[in-house]
Amino acid sequence: MVYIPETEDIYFSKTREYFNEVLSDYSNGSFRSAVVMLYSVAVCDLLFKLKELVDMYNDKTAIKILDEVEKCRTDHSNKSKWEKELVDKIHKETQILDLEAYTHLNHLYDYRNFSAHPALNENYELISPSREITIALIKNILNDILIKPPMFNKGITDMLLEDLSEKKLMLWIFL
Repeated sequence: MVYIPETEDIYFSKTREYFNEVLSDYSNGSFRSAVVMLYSVAVCDLLFKLKELVDMYNDKTAIKILDEVEKCRTDHSNKSKWEKELVDKIHKETQILDLEAYTHLNHLYDYRNFSAHPALNENYELISPSREITIALIKNILNDILIKPPMFNKGITDMLLEDLSEKKLMLWIFL
């Protein structure tokens, strides 16, 4: 199996577990499967990040996004619409996904669609991403999303800095 050192830096252990399946698919030459799974891993990781922001910091933006996505997920008209809405909302309303990460994730989304649906070439053969494209997608998502903690959300950073500033006087008293 291919080894990527940054894998050890993946923030959530569950994401790391899922990511190993991506690497296994890639190592076995199953590039379509690796791309489909990579997209699923990225979406799950984003949900884990939002959940941590809610659980640890009661982040109002994360609460709002999760509520809206849950409503969309339970809507029976379009089963996968929520995935794209999640990514778009996270990009627009938080700083978890910067422009580069957002662009890479949208690029992965397109390859995922080619890989998950019967996208055929002129000879009725399934379209498959190349080895090079697949590893590039893997490395981009790993570095742009999976290894970053959710605290890169500006609202949380601002809140922590404000909290530290308020407690600065108390710290001086105890020293």
